[in-house]
Amino acid sequence: LGFASKKVPTAELYQSDIRTPEIRGGGFDLILSCDVLYVVGIDQAMRGLEKLVGALNHDGVFLWNLPAYNWMTSYHDRVVHTRQRFTRGSLQALCRNLGLECVCISYRLFALLPFILAKRFAATAIVGNPRNSDLEQPHPWVNRLTLGYLQWENKLIANGFCLPCGSSVFAVCIKR
Repeated sequence: LGFASKKVPTAELYQSDIRTPEIRGGGFDLILSCDVLYVVGIDQAMRGLEKLVGALNHDGVFLWNLPAYNWMTSYHDRVVHTRQRFTRGSLQALCRNLGLECVCISYRLFALLPFILAKRFAATAIVGNPRNSDLEQPHPWVNRLTLGYLQWENKLIANGFCLPCGSSVFAVCIKR
């Protein structure tokens, strides 16, 4: 929130619990949910999601980014308390149940998926059951390379190209 408030000082920003979201003021034009649902799971979040969608303005946008594929569950998920992973189909069904129209739904991090899987496999094979997440600050050149790739991937998705797989699933939905 600190970063966002520096970018848009006049924006009203606040953090809330997805199970019982606090809604201040009028309707929303945009709701952003990045890696939120996977911790509590759909069953605990559904009432809160319905409340959020109810507060979304007509033609308001709901952006989602969630971890993909249950078969990718690993030590990382245990450490960061992942309760649920998603597929394009499960996210699309959730959005439909909430009355949202998905205008774009795609996997993300397509080219990085083999590296993520290799790292997790190697860590499990070497350590057995690692106790730490595999998220860490990469070397600056790796960070720059990854940023460049993600910018390219974002352009593909923005131009309507859906990636066939990836470690995350991303959706842009509209309330009609």
